[in-house]
Amino acid sequence: MGRRPSGALPVMRRHKLTNTARIVIDGKVYSLGRWGTDEARMRFDTFIAA
Repeated sequence: MGRRPSGALPVMRRHKLTNTARIVIDGKVYSLGRWGTDEARMRFDTFIAA
């Protein structure tokens, strides 16, 4: 499995133990809230827009 292209957008991922949505930006992990909720999707969209 190779690296992602440098211009690729971050991906929202699920942390199974805590059932939370997470995103990694510049090597830092940000928790977005419970997986599958509207709140997590809104926070993800905010990170992508910024």
